Amino acid sequence: MSEKLPLLLVAQAGEHMAFSPPSQGGFKTIAYTYGNRVEHANRILQQFDEIVYEAAQEKVNRISLKTQDGKDFPVDRLNKSQMELLDWREVEDGYTATVLLPEKAAKKLRKKITDFRDINTKETNKPKNEDFVGRIGAFQRAIPDWYWKDSVVTLPEEEEIWIEIWLTRKADETESNDFLDLCRSNGIIHGKAPLCFPECLVYIIHANRSKLAVLTANLASIKQCRACRELTSLVTSASPAEQAQWSRHIIERLQTPRDDAPRVCILDSGCNRHPILSPLIQDGLLLCVDDGKSGADSHKDGHGTSMAGIAAYGNLNHVMMNASGTVRPHPIESCRIFGLANKDKLHGEVTLRAVSLVEITSPESPRVFCMAITSPHQTKVLGNPTSWSAALDSSASMYGEESSDGRLFIISAGNRTEYLCTPSDMAATVQNPAQAWNVLSIGAVTHLTEYNDPSVPANAELYAKDGDLSPWSSNSSLWKESAPIKPDFLCEGGNIVLVDGQEDKPDDLCLLSPYKEEFRLQYIPFEGTSLASGLATHMAACIMREYPSLRPETVRALLVHSAEWTDEMKRKYLPAKPSASSYMALARMCGHGEASLSRAMSCMSNSLTLVHEGELTPYGIKDGKTRWNNYF
Repeated sequence: MSEKLPLLLVAQAGEHMAFSPPSQGGFKTIAYTYGNRVEHANRILQQFDEIVYEAAQEKVNRISLKTQDGKDFPVDRLNKSQMELLDWREVEDGYTATVLLPEKAAKKLRKKITDFRDINTKETNKPKNEDFVGRIGAFQRAIPDWYWKDSVVTLPEEEEIWIEIWLTRKADETESNDFLDLCRSNGIIHGKAPLCFPECLVYIIHANRSKLAVLTANLASIKQCRACRELTSLVTSASPAEQAQWSRHIIERLQTPRDDAPRVCILDSGCNRHPILSPLIQDGLLLCVDDGKSGADSHKDGHGTSMAGIAAYGNLNHVMMNASGTVRPHPIESCRIFGLANKDKLHGEVTLRAVSLVEITSPESPRVFCMAITSPHQTKVLGNPTSWSAALDSSASMYGEESSDGRLFIISAGNRTEYLCTPSDMAATVQNPAQAWNVLSIGAVTHLTEYNDPSVPANAELYAKDGDLSPWSSNSSLWKESAPIKPDFLCEGGNIVLVDGQEDKPDDLCLLSPYKEEFRLQYIPFEGTSLASGLATHMAACIMREYPSLRPETVRALLVHSAEWTDEMKRKYLPAKPSASSYMALARMCGHGEASLSRAMSCMSNSLTLVHEGELTPYGIKDGKTRWNNYF
């Protein structure tokens, strides 16, 4: 595990220096820091005995140990001698492991400590078990929330949320019965039947921190808990009044953006003032590219309103599940361009006019432009420029304009239309204008693989596995070699199931988005590269908010830099012995991988992101020909 740190921003240019490889030295032996061997053993023995004595009064004995040496600590030893490792995490002053410690395991662990104190090994004449006991800094009671494994949703103190609870599966089912009895006696709502795996049972419960504490104190079979991801159908199946309550919960936790906060500008079908969007929209910022026409959402399904909600809030499922956390959305701008281009008004001209109108209306505001409108009828451009993509390239680079800072455009790669093709079908081509070089073109990955929909037949099969391309994602596999690699990266785009060769779309395989007619319905399922581009826009605005001095081009670079291929992508699209050409084929299918806001916004203690906004000339003239300048 690693500590998160701010990006390292370098303000001044460096000097050109010849590179010299470091000298090849041997590995240094890390010295133990426990000091006096007897004193160290007696100190942690006293802590250990006190905790074990206190735990003897309870039904379940769990204990945590601390160490400052996370890299070299033999974590695998914690799963031996009848101990069971439950949690391993980084804390402020080192690392903490939590283990389940039955009575026999406690005796064996105590003996390891006394052997360390009293016995030397024959081979090295060093304390026995030094590599293990010598790295234990202290024992303590099991840390709170050792069971909470959700990195996105915070476990609420009082408000109850839907939670997955994972139990060890035993042949006699006694643990399952004990769990259900405890739930009933403590008023904990639970699902009727668990999801069964060979080694685990997964139940759904409605609980908070205190109710989970009751369960963990009485059940040794609990392995982990996390927020339930099947929230979409829970909300979409609710009545309008119940959906309105979800909105009120969001608004109560909303932190109003500052006036100078970066904005998400949606170039789409317009936007309506949904309850959770209205606080983010200043007067006069719902525009239409044609004078005299309304900026309200003109799409039958409210596409522009949904895009605005995703771009402003990000993953609304996470926002709703994290019921105790502050919500920090972005301000919204919208300019309606959908349906306003024809033979006399080219798409590129309409788009540029919308950009100009937004900037004239609010000239000083930083923003990221988001457009999820593409042309599925022009997929055979195969990466060649069109008037639309060229217009975006020109606007993004601010060619011919006084300012040279650039604009950040995030464009959806376009949805494939033949879902029943295999995900490797290269004919699902990125659509015009997402072939533009200077924009971020967004494809779709999916981690949505669970759903709760009784109407879906039992023989339904998931289209995509966890971490695979979403069925909606398009690619540039058929493009010529000189064309750009598109999509640039991927975000969540949803999943589908196949039933007897026909596609079905359970709500839980989509994410939530606001609907334009809030009096009839406040939330609907949303998917595809539109969803993915909205999530990417949200991430870009988060980086701009955290680092307001960065140029749009740098924000774009950080997002691409953060992208990584998932294990499933590499398993599916790379051969056993990958070559440079196979990696290029993977990139044309999956872009640079799935983007991560955490990686884009911060360094890690074991991974540096250094940012320098300098200049380079990628091409030069040599021997009368344009050639690539080799900087590296």
